Amino acid sequence: MLNKIAFWAEQKGIKHSHLAKKCGVSNQTFSRWATNKTQPDLIQSFIISQELGVKMEELIKGEDE
Repeated sequence: MLNKIAFWAEQKGIKHSHLAKKCGVSNQTFSRWATNKTQPDLIQSFIISQELGVKMEELIKGEDE
């Protein structure tokens, strides 16, 4: 299953390294978020949603919602 952050970043043509920098984390940390190994906190999720131009709900809602 493709992670929502990875999906939207790909759709918008935004590099993971750009999002990692905006969130103040390493590329490795962002990679863990994009592969569902860990999750960003609320503030980082907000930053990502703003950079991607999507609502936070789009990043966190499940497949069946």
